[in-house]
Amino acid sequence: MNTQTPDEILVVDDTPANLKLLSMLLAEQGYRVRPASNGVLALRSVAAKAPDLILLDIRMPDMDGYTLCRQIKADPRLAPIPVIFISALNETADKIQGFSVGGVDYLTKPFEPAEVLARVRTHLDLWRLQRRQAQVQSELELRVRERTTELAQANRALQLSEERLRLVIEATSDGVWDWDVHNQSLFLSDRWYAMLGYAPGEFVATRQSWSERVHPDDLPMVEANLQRHLDGELPEYDVEYRMLHRSGDWHWVQARGKVVSRAADGQPLRMLGTHADIAGRKRAEARIQASLREKEVLLREIFHRVKNNLQVVGGLLNMQANEIGDAATKAIFTQSADRVRAMVLVHEQLYQSEDLSSIAFDSFLGQLISYLAQQLCTPGVTIERHLAPIVLGLETAIPCGLVVNELVTNAFKHAFPKGRRGTVVVELWEDEEQRVCLAVTDDGVGLPAGFSLRRGKTLGSQLMAGLVNQIEGELHVRPGPGTRVELAFKAQHAEARRYQSSLS
Repeated sequence: MNTQTPDEILVVDDTPANLKLLSMLLAEQGYRVRPASNGVLALRSVAAKAPDLILLDIRMPDMDGYTLCRQIKADPRLAPIPVIFISALNETADKIQGFSVGGVDYLTKPFEPAEVLARVRTHLDLWRLQRRQAQVQSELELRVRERTTELAQANRALQLSEERLRLVIEATSDGVWDWDVHNQSLFLSDRWYAMLGYAPGEFVATRQSWSERVHPDDLPMVEANLQRHLDGELPEYDVEYRMLHRSGDWHWVQARGKVVSRAADGQPLRMLGTHADIAGRKRAEARIQASLREKEVLLREIFHRVKNNLQVVGGLLNMQANEIGDAATKAIFTQSADRVRAMVLVHEQLYQSEDLSSIAFDSFLGQLISYLAQQLCTPGVTIERHLAPIVLGLETAIPCGLVVNELVTNAFKHAFPKGRRGTVVVELWEDEEQRVCLAVTDDGVGLPAGFSLRRGKTLGSQLMAGLVNQIEGELHVRPGPGTRVELAFKAQHAEARRYQSSLS
C-alpha cells in the first residue's frame, strides 16, 4: 500500500476565479492545495511551512510575483522549491524576467488544464529526483571522505614505520653479508640470521644455502641483477625479494651491496652488502593500494550514479514530450532531453575512462553527433565529422558538448527549410597556439542580416553565450555561403584554476 504523503502545492493568484479553478484542478489530482490571494499571504504561508511547488501569478497588488519569487529564492532553505509562473503576460521579456528571478517554468493565461498538470507533474518529479540525487551524492561523498581518511591514516602509518625503521637502522645494524667471490665463501652477521628467525650460525653460510632461501619466483631476477653488477653493468646491487623465514613464511628483504675489490683483469674478488627487513613497508604499500583501488571504485560509482540519474531525467523529459500535442512545447522538452543526453555521454565516458578526471573528447563528440543525427534525421541532410584526438577535463567537456549540441540542432532545424538538401560538418582540432578549436559548418540558407548569436534572446542563444563565457572561449560566426560557427578556448584553464585554488 502506497503511504506516501501527497505533494503540497501553493497556488497564488489575486483573481478568485483563477485561484478556485487551479485549486480544484490540482485537488482532483490528489494534490494538497494551499491557496493564497496575494503575495503577502503567500510569503507568510511559505515561511510557516515550505510547499513542494508554487504556482505563482505575476500581476498582484501589494507584491507582484517577481518580487515574491525573489524573496523566496533569497532564503537558502526555500530556494530549491520549484516556482512555475502562470500569467497573462506573454512577452519574451516577461518570461526571461521570470526565469531570471528563479522560476523553473512559465505558463500563459488562458491556460490549458492538461498542460498545467503536465508541467506540475514534471517539475515535482524533477524536484524529487534532485533531492534523491543530492542525498545519494552526500552519502557517496561521506564514504569517499571516510576512505580518504583511512588512506591518510595508512600514509601516516607508513611514514611512521619508515621513521622507526630509520631509527632502528641507526641504532642497530642491518643484516650484513661479506662474500668472497673468488673462493665462494660467505659471512653472515648475527643480525642477518636473527632477521629471518634463525639463531646465529644455525646453518652454514654458503652461496648455496643463501640461494635455497630465496623465493623460487624471485631467484632468477636476483641472480640476473647480481650478475649484472658483477659484470660492471650496474654501479650498485639493489634488489627487493622474498626470503624464507624460519617459521616457513616468506619475508620481504632489501639487499644492497657493491663490489669492493677487483683483480687486475677486472674480475670481482669481494662484495659487501646488507639485508634490510622491508616486510612492514610492503604490507603498508599493499594496504595503500587496496585503499586507492577502493577510492577509484567509489569515484566510478559516483559517475555511474550521476549518469543514471541524468538518464532518468532525460527519459522523463522524453516521456513528457510524447504526451504533449503542442509542437512548440514538445520541441522545448525534446531539446532539453537532448541537452541532458549530452551530459549523460560525458559521465559515461568518465565512467569508462582509466583517468577519472578527463575524457577523450573526440570519442565523446563522435557519440554525440551520431545520437543527434539519429534524433534529428532530416531527409537529404547529412552530417560529417573531422575530429582530432583531444583530451578534456570534466569542467570543460560538458560546456563544449552542450555548445555542439545547440549548434548542430540549430543547423538541422533552420539551415535547410522546405526540403533543401545539404551537409553539416563538425570539426575538432588544436591550433598553433595550442587552443582547442571547434567548428560547426553548414551549406544551408545562411543567417539573416544583422544576426548576432550573443545578442539572441532565445534560450539556446543565451545558453551558448553562458557556456562560452564559462570556459573563457571565443565564439565567431562566419556567414555565407551557409554558416560557420567557430569556438576556440584554452583546454587547461578550468582544471588549472581548480588546481591553483586547491593550493591557496
